[in-house]
Amino acid sequence: MGLDRILLVMAQLNCDFPDPRTCDIYIGSVGDPAAKKAFYLASKLRSEGFAASFDLMSRSVKAQMKYANKVGARFSCMIGEEELRQGKVTLKHMDSGEGDELGLSAAAFTRFFHARLAAPTSLH
Repeated sequence: MGLDRILLVMAQLNCDFPDPRTCDIYIGSVGDPAAKKAFYLASKLRSEGFAASFDLMSRSVKAQMKYANKVGARFSCMIGEEELRQGKVTLKHMDSGEGDELGLSAAAFTRFFHARLAAPTSLH
C-alpha cells in the first residue's frame, strides 16, 4: 500500500495529522572546536527526544541565524571561542528575542529544555 492510500484512509477515518515537527533549538558555531561542541550538545538533546539542529556547512553567523529562522527554531545559540572559554552561552528565545545564560554542558541544556518545553515526542 502506498503512502497516498494510507493518507486517504487516515483522512476517511478522521485521524489526526500531527503538526510538522519544528526545531526546538538551533546551535550555531564558529570554528572547529565550537562545531564539535554544537554536535555534542545536539546529539545529547536528540537522545532526550528534542529536535536539535546545528551547522554542518561552516556557514557564516548571519547565514546560520537565517537558517534557524527558516527551520522555525524555538531557541538558538551561537558558540564561538569566547563561549567555549567562559563555559557558557546565551540561549535566545526566537519569538521574543530574550536570552537566558546557560552553561555549555549537556546537563545544563537538557535541564533547561525539560523545564521549558512540553515533554518531547519520539522521532521514531
